[in-house]
Amino acid sequence: MPYYRCRCGVMTYSAAGYSTVGACPACSAPLIGSPNGRSSRAQPPLPVRRTLAARPHSPAEARRAVDLLALPIQIRETLMLLVSELVTNSVRHAGNGNTAYDPAGLEETIDLTLTHADDEVHVAVHDRGPGFSLPPRPERHPEGGRGLAVVASLAKAWGVDCDDEGCTVWCTLDAPEAA
Repeated sequence: MPYYRCRCGVMTYSAAGYSTVGACPACSAPLIGSPNGRSSRAQPPLPVRRTLAARPHSPAEARRAVDLLALPIQIRETLMLLVSELVTNSVRHAGNGNTAYDPAGLEETIDLTLTHADDEVHVAVHDRGPGFSLPPRPERHPEGGRGLAVVASLAKAWGVDCDDEGCTVWCTLDAPEAA
């Protein structure tokens, strides 16, 4: 079964003799190695970018974006957990008044960026909330608050960058490509 890789990092396949895949199902770019796509020369993958509504279903959408990356299963599962924690935090804390809607009545959004390069995946989750300062050590609260402790224990590195446009929580994970 022929497999094709897009520059956005998505791997897909076609069932030989039944269909031919020429475009990426995630970003619609021509697929590397496909008859209708680019040459098979290796090109660095582009970041996977998703804009998600700040809604309860957003962590599941973010996990589906991770599931398309060409990574070993254990790394992909760890990455899904990290992405799920970060997106869940954004859903809970983005915007004014910790609500999924802004005062003008427009739905808040969360930007997810996954970049896979040099055997490392960089995850960035950005929302337009007021942000927070990086705690010296993430604390556990009886009713929740374990997400950053999970991120700190699983990620190679993590941090918070806030400015007038919102807050980005990021992390990195060692991630060689799948064979």
